[in-house]
Amino acid sequence: MGDGYFYTLSAIAQSFAAIIALNAVFVIYKLQTISNLYNELFKQARQWWVRENSGPCRVGVTFEQYKTESDRLSEKDLRHWLKQRNGQRDIVEQKKKINDKIETNDNLKRKIFYWFKRTLISDGIVIASSLILLPLRDCFQPMFQGITIAIILFASCITLAITLHAVLITAGFKGLRYVFSSGDKQN
Repeated sequence: MGDGYFYTLSAIAQSFAAIIALNAVFVIYKLQTISNLYNELFKQARQWWVRENSGPCRVGVTFEQYKTESDRLSEKDLRHWLKQRNGQRDIVEQKKKINDKIETNDNLKRKIFYWFKRTLISDGIVIASSLILLPLRDCFQPMFQGITIAIILFASCITLAITLHAVLITAGFKGLRYVFSSGDKQN
């Protein structure tokens, strides 16, 4: 098989190392975007908290004191307050909208981590297999070298599909099923 064995296995290992790095960039960017969205949502929640709590029932407390108090609320406290369904009607509706957005982003974050872990594992297996088999060329007859390359290429295709699915989920799509499904189907 000659030098093609070395070139193929080293190219596969290098390519998947680059794919891991590229996928990590997508994940970090998306998580930063979600973090910024969280900050904005909790800022809105604090504004609604001040509005709900700064009514006439607490006489002698200024708006600035409520604002300072709301800034000290932790994310956990705000999440608890958002899940409560009491207060004025417009505040309850606003709390529900903010809470729904937070829940949606929590689910997206969990999906991103789930698929990023799967990508790291599958890419790592392909890279490790390529690097382990690289110096073993002389242990195999030429026919077995071809079979080894075919097996690694097949595993690489599966791993590439997993990685592409993870990147699509990170980008906000529903994965490969979304890409290959027809948009005119109705459930």
